[in-house]
Amino acid sequence: MNLFQTIVVSLVLGFSSSSRSLVFANQHSKSSIHDDLKQIDQLSVKIKQKRYSSLRKTYFGEAQGEAVFAKPGKFRWTMKTPQKEDTLFDGQTLQQYKEAENSLLRFKQGGSTLNEISRISHIVLNPDAFRESYDTISESKEADLVKLVLKPKKAGEIESIDLKISTKSPKNPASIRSLEITYAGGNKWNIEFQDPSYQAVDARIFSFEVPKNTKITDVQ
Repeated sequence: MNLFQTIVVSLVLGFSSSSRSLVFANQHSKSSIHDDLKQIDQLSVKIKQKRYSSLRKTYFGEAQGEAVFAKPGKFRWTMKTPQKEDTLFDGQTLQQYKEAENSLLRFKQGGSTLNEISRISHIVLNPDAFRESYDTISESKEADLVKLVLKPKKAGEIESIDLKISTKSPKNPASIRSLEITYAGGNKWNIEFQDPSYQAVDARIFSFEVPKNTKITDVQ
């Protein structure tokens, strides 16, 4: 997994409950989403992801795991199958551990990779920055889901982001069901979300105890 891509998913993980329903194709729906993003403090979610190759015209590489996000920018992204891999950011240092290789990459504050992740993470945690960086180019209803297509205002690696959101009900808050990022060139990253929880988590989840004999590489 490209390290800075892991944080992109949190663009859509901050949708918490709201007293308003989503309204399509007008400014009110965008304002509701903006308000929902402001309300989120922590989120835990199960994830299922796969890739799409524009060259092969097919999806591949299905994997499953879970993710936890918390303000002011901490996250832990854990893939459990087909291989165990942990990516964590405690607010200061980004780390990626691969169990099969018993190897750890550490990206220090100020490194180019961490700077890119921090920039995207800031969009997640600051809804105003999110609105400044992405345009909603379409909104539609698909069964019981709202579908939003977002496009970065500045050209870059990401071509567009497609979100599917279940609308708020009396028993459940609005929540993300799936996310698909389309990159320049046509490759895609598809992620499905299950069992979201907005309960507080132990802060120690964002720290990592390095296993014995781990090969550690510091990256700037």
